[in-house]
Amino acid sequence: GATPSGPRLHFDLEPQFGWIGVHGDKAKFREMEGIQDGFSGGLNHFSFEDQINAAEKLSVEGHFHSAGQDFASQLDLTRNDVGYVRAGFEQWRQYYDYFGGYDPAIAPPRLAPARSLALDQGRAWIDFGLTLPGGPQIVLGYEERFRVGNESALDWNTLAGKNIAPAAAALNERAHIIKLDVSGGLAGWQLQDNARVEIRRLRNRSDESSGPGPSFQTQHKYHDVQGMNTLTLEKTVRDWWSVSAGYYYARLEASDALNQSGTPPMFQYWQSPQMTLSTESHVFSASSLFRPMPSLSLGLATQNEWTHQQGFGEVENTFGFSVIPILSPPVLEDSNLDEFKSMQNAALRFTKIPRTVLFADARCEQDGSTSFQEGTIDGPSNPFERKSDAQNTQYDVRSGFTTSPGTWLSLNTQYRFYASDTSYNHLIDSTPLTGYPAFILGRRIKTDEVEAKLVLRPASWLRTTFSYKIEGTDFSTRTDPLSLGLSPGGPLLAGRYEAHTYGVSAALTPRPRLNLTGTLTYSDSRTWTFANNDPSVAPYKGGVYMATGGAAYVLNRTTDLSASYSFAQAGYGQNNGAAGVPLGLNYTRHSATIGLVEHFSAKTSAALRYAFYPYAEPSPGGLT
Repeated sequence: GATPSGPRLHFDLEPQFGWIGVHGDKAKFREMEGIQDGFSGGLNHFSFEDQINAAEKLSVEGHFHSAGQDFASQLDLTRNDVGYVRAGFEQWRQYYDYFGGYDPAIAPPRLAPARSLALDQGRAWIDFGLTLPGGPQIVLGYEERFRVGNESALDWNTLAGKNIAPAAAALNERAHIIKLDVSGGLAGWQLQDNARVEIRRLRNRSDESSGPGPSFQTQHKYHDVQGMNTLTLEKTVRDWWSVSAGYYYARLEASDALNQSGTPPMFQYWQSPQMTLSTESHVFSASSLFRPMPSLSLGLATQNEWTHQQGFGEVENTFGFSVIPILSPPVLEDSNLDEFKSMQNAALRFTKIPRTVLFADARCEQDGSTSFQEGTIDGPSNPFERKSDAQNTQYDVRSGFTTSPGTWLSLNTQYRFYASDTSYNHLIDSTPLTGYPAFILGRRIKTDEVEAKLVLRPASWLRTTFSYKIEGTDFSTRTDPLSLGLSPGGPLLAGRYEAHTYGVSAALTPRPRLNLTGTLTYSDSRTWTFANNDPSVAPYKGGVYMATGGAAYVLNRTTDLSASYSFAQAGYGQNNGAAGVPLGLNYTRHSATIGLVEHFSAKTSAALRYAFYPYAEPSPGGLT
């Protein structure tokens, strides 16, 4: 084709250099900010574009930040009305603070990290697209995802009788994805088919004894192949009526193996040379949108899902003290699940009232399942067999309005009610002793929420927003009586969660070249749970203050100035150290930045920025 007039090649390069100094817990800084301290550099953005001819274009763009080991690059080669090739690679690093728990009543109250932890995550992909006019749109692609490195784990080990010794897991996870997407039109219908095949391999190892004492590792080897296909159809039947339908099929075949080595603590040493899992799902959905009048719309949708799952495994247990193990013969365990879900949705919008929208949304879900389990509890001497039916019904209803009687005011408010009821019928239950969890006969969750937001614009240079939200959730449980006098059974208020959130923000432009913004929010919450007279289980309550402010000023035609500040303070320390491990978190965090940008020409500019981040977390004894 003919070469287009004007520049053919375009370059964009934005280098970046900096230095970060940290006084205090450097591991905590890396975990929170996702970057390392010290000198850093890279490219904040780079791009290259070559308009080969009027129909073909090649472009490459990406970035590289050494402080966070963050790299991304993607390529796009497109020929109009023919197709394209798109490829890319991206990788970033996630850091972890390797401290465990904290208890001032023991010595040492907290273990120092034995090593730094970081997890590299990323993906590489390539897509081949065919976009011939009048024909179907076809995309064939391949993608690989990976997670390699070490992450912190919460399976803490015992230190002086308290589970506060840190733990870590070494991950090596990779997934290979092949996809084929086809879309087009036929007889007024829009059709789209998406096929996927995913192959995943996991080679993980966890260290569950990072503190003083015997070493204890668990190796985990997992492999699965999953195929899935989604078919969707859409059509506008009338100018006031449109319909759509879809079908989804998925099948998963997986195998797993676990092995523990070293010297595990009592009753925790086990391995499984072989476990298998097979899952098959069919999902059908249909929806319709009606507009019988310009001011009224009604959307209806339904989705039904059938799932069958079958698992089988061979377990070899070692029981007794770790120094005197008692080997048991392999035990075969299996479990099956058959589940049916049905969901219905309705959405109503009414706009007849001037500058006002009334809305109501409702969702109902029914879930019925039958599960079967067979195996042992703590050894072959305690076999069990269980078959249970579970029925769950959920309702989620929202209703409210948005109104704007003038350009200077708008109000949005809504109410939400959510309820979930689950009942269990245990057809077979040979579980010894307490019968856990088969003694649970039912559960109920009920939530109420009210939310409002008011926006005022008293002047063209000022916009303010006020918001408030209140929510509460009750958790109830119904059980059978338990043996050994553990519980009389019956209904029980198992817990309650309640929270309030307040917010105010403002945006000002007092002068043409000056912009100011500010936000202040406060939220308090309390989570209470049935503690069975155990003082170590304290209500989790507290509040969080957050404030932010920013300013941007255009000094002249070539110079821009900016500044920002943020403050956050949380008070969730529970002060229950006398009864158990101290729970909760208290912290205070400040963030202040100033910046300058100088534009030397339309294509060249330089930026200088300074940031200061003080952070204090007194809940772990000032060690962070």
